[in-house]
Amino acid sequence: MTLLAISLSAVILAVFLWWQNNGISVSNVIYTCSDLPDAFDGFRILHVSDLHNKAFGKGQKRIIGVMAHTKPDMIAVTGDIIDKRRFGTAAALTLALEAVKVAPVYYVPGNHEKTAGIYEQLSERLKSLGVKVIANDAERIERNGAEIILAGVKDWEFYRPGITKEERKSGRTRADAEFELRLSVLSRQHPSGFRVLLSHRPEKMDVYAKYGYHLVLTGHAHGGQWRFPFVGGLYAPNQGILPEYSSGIHYEGQTGMVVSRGLGNSGFPLRLFNRPELVVVTLKRR
Repeated sequence: MTLLAISLSAVILAVFLWWQNNGISVSNVIYTCSDLPDAFDGFRILHVSDLHNKAFGKGQKRIIGVMAHTKPDMIAVTGDIIDKRRFGTAAALTLALEAVKVAPVYYVPGNHEKTAGIYEQLSERLKSLGVKVIANDAERIERNGAEIILAGVKDWEFYRPGITKEERKSGRTRADAEFELRLSVLSRQHPSGFRVLLSHRPEKMDVYAKYGYHLVLTGHAHGGQWRFPFVGGLYAPNQGILPEYSSGIHYEGQTGMVVSRGLGNSGFPLRLFNRPELVVVTLKRR
């Protein structure tokens, strides 16, 4: 192979890898339910997750342009907008500042907000920018005289004490119990109506279904990092190799869960066949 051919191949590979990690994709998901109020038929939720402090152009201009083009009725952010391995919050706050101009923004924290140790400061800053933080809380979203419940739960990492050997053997920790308790409290506070839950972790699908949420929006899995035809994602945190929940919509009982592939990278710096993703979830009445 000549030097020219090698150089050309290197350039093509570099462009391809840049595109895989910076070219924003938009996925469309339709969630249909007979319990949805008529007024919310066609309601569009833009699901954003796992930014990990990534910048998409100066002032987040590229991603904000894509977000605005989707014409959402609301924006749901399901955690890890910052990264514990990268100092600062500028990319996350810039995105929030611009996103609230597109549509109302609702946010729950992920594991990186906890482990970075700056969640409280970040939460207050987001609120000052107009973001509605619904961590272990819920809001009623109104439209044409009807309403739906939008609940949010803090990530499992917020409840993790030192895990004992006995807990590791049993497979159930105090953090699991506390996480489920928070969902139980939210469920009792809002036992009826069409209920949407924002949460970071998809591997808790059985718990979300247990409490009867109609729709759950999650992230955390990064799409499995590398994706392959007929295989799906290769690896996801807390799910391991060939994760069950890495992308798209999944059902258990009456609960549908949409998993975002996310936008940025964390410990592993490279996405493959798994471009940064925004998800538009359109609610439809059956």
